[in-house]
Amino acid sequence: MVRAAWSETLGEDHPDTLAAANRLAGCLVGLRKYAEARDLFADLLPRCQRALGREDPLTLTVVSNLGGCLSALGAHEEARRQCEDIVRRSRLALGPDDPRTLRGIQSRDLPPTPRRSSGCPCHLGGHPAAVPARAG
Repeated sequence: MVRAAWSETLGEDHPDTLAAANRLAGCLVGLRKYAEARDLFADLLPRCQRALGREDPLTLTVVSNLGGCLSALGAHEEARRQCEDIVRRSRLALGPDDPRTLRGIQSRDLPPTPRRSSGCPCHLGGHPAAVPARAG
């Protein structure tokens, strides 16, 4: 509802509309509606890249969130690639010592827990396909 109103008033690619869409997709993740959230994040990503740029913090967040949905849906290899991309781009855009970059690197290597059963990079460190991602 808020997203629709902002889309109509501000436009689909306005930063506030994009942020609202990211929050909506995050709510879908919270409800474990991963396929719906994935679809929304996948729609949102090119709009963020176009409107904000590939290295904008919201764009990087959307990439990370999309990876989490992919992982939750069992697409671990694709999620691992997203995770590596987000860590690489965060280092370049935000710097190697930025808290968001460090959080991404740290999270990549954390094993799964009941509260963190999905997410890019949240549980990829515990998945066998993610072992190469932890090197370096």
